[in-house]
Amino acid sequence: MPMLNRRDWCRYAAIGAPLLGTASGLAAEAKTRTVKVSLLDPAGKTPRAGCLRVRRKGAEEWLNLEPLLNRNTGLSRRARDLGWHVLTGNDELRLPIGALEFEAFADINSEFLRGEFNTANTNQLRLVPTNLFEPADTWGVAGNTHLHLRKMTRPEVNRYLTEIPRADGLKVVFVSYLERALQSQTYITNEYAKEDLAALNQKDLTFGDGEEYRHNFGGGGEGYGHVMLLNLAKRILPASVGPGITLKGNDKTPLHPGIRLAKNGGSTVIWCHNTFGYEDIPNFINGNVHAQNIFDGGNRGSYADTYYRYLNIGMNVPFATGTDWFIYDFSRTYVTLNPDQPYTPERWLEMLRRGASTITNGTWLQLSVNDTDPGDTLVYVKPRKLRITARAIGRNDFGRVELVRNGEVVAGADSEKFDRGYRIEFEFNEHTCKKPEWWALRIAHPNAGRNELNQPLFAHTSPIYIDYNNQRVFDPKTAKSLIDEMDASVKLIRRFGKFANQEEQDGVLKVYRAAREKLIARLK
Repeated sequence: MPMLNRRDWCRYAAIGAPLLGTASGLAAEAKTRTVKVSLLDPAGKTPRAGCLRVRRKGAEEWLNLEPLLNRNTGLSRRARDLGWHVLTGNDELRLPIGALEFEAFADINSEFLRGEFNTANTNQLRLVPTNLFEPADTWGVAGNTHLHLRKMTRPEVNRYLTEIPRADGLKVVFVSYLERALQSQTYITNEYAKEDLAALNQKDLTFGDGEEYRHNFGGGGEGYGHVMLLNLAKRILPASVGPGITLKGNDKTPLHPGIRLAKNGGSTVIWCHNTFGYEDIPNFINGNVHAQNIFDGGNRGSYADTYYRYLNIGMNVPFATGTDWFIYDFSRTYVTLNPDQPYTPERWLEMLRRGASTITNGTWLQLSVNDTDPGDTLVYVKPRKLRITARAIGRNDFGRVELVRNGEVVAGADSEKFDRGYRIEFEFNEHTCKKPEWWALRIAHPNAGRNELNQPLFAHTSPIYIDYNNQRVFDPKTAKSLIDEMDASVKLIRRFGKFANQEEQDGVLKVYRAAREKLIARLK
């Protein structure tokens, strides 16, 4: 038995590690056994990735299943204590001998498995969850548009990126560069160039690169805003502007020039964090943004604050989402990609820009209006009866699904429980289109339930548009409210912005004047 000095004893006791080689360590080893855990596809043949947690029967705390990766690595202690660990298919665990309880799932589309087993009687646990829905049947490919990691080593990042997205069923993940004074040195994913990310690609998972381009007044206060610049030919540097983030210079640089430079170079531009930032409206009005992220890094704002106001002045706005710091939720954007061609980040972004998308962190939605799908545009010149089919399904109770027309809920239905989850399907054939419209389907966030990561459920399709007599939806009240909001933003910029002279301030505010003039012209 190796001898431990007083310092060694204190170190082992402090981290709670077993004293291997001591009598107590040997006793602990004798009370465990190796168990092979197999998570398989619905046919029970092919290994698949997913999540598992285990505890002693009747206990409240979940076991640490190292060497499996904790699904909530990098997050709070409370999140890690949820006990979810990543299964890669066939895994071996050292588990206590005796009666245990387990819970498991694979992706958001699988059923939730719950049961008991006794390691005194078996050294195997075979898990075969069936799927509640198949995104591939409608050519749905799941992607995360917004991800950064910090305070990790490169080996830890490589493992994180190759295991957790697969367990979640993500197919495309965009890992982005960003800067903040005094903190960027801990942003490990800043070290990953496009080539480094490509080296992590797998058969069913591919990585894209990007940059979060941003401005704040103060360390975390609202400023011009944050945008994702995805699939950049070349980084726009500096990636952060203004003293609120960089601790130097002033606020003379708006986001507009960097966004235009990225867009002209072929990048896809996505506004981050719902309505966070003062420069979102002018950039949307001036045609600089391809899509809108919501709930990427929190639940700030609502659909009415983001998507609906732009749709109601006749804009095409694809819906998107991501997770920002770490993959703390199952948030994903499904886009429609033909399975006969290999999916790539470039093709995924192309379909997102077309609006063929649905966002969710647990509930699968399908919407059809006269046999068209989200992102499509119907063109009518005379009244037309609409045939609308709506469907929702998930393993957690999503509460209620709602059909939205021009921002207003016109129909809905409550979820119905079945043996493996919750679902609803209904038709709405009571409407005749006589003017421009857009239609979308959502669950009733924030009044829905929560997923296994204890996050509030959300789901929303991008719209199906109806142009009527060569006109798109245009609501004067919404346009006026956007003008008022831009006017309020201008006042705040004048109040909080640091400028060397009036010319610098005018260089920022001209972005707002251009958008304001466009809306006023449309109102006239």
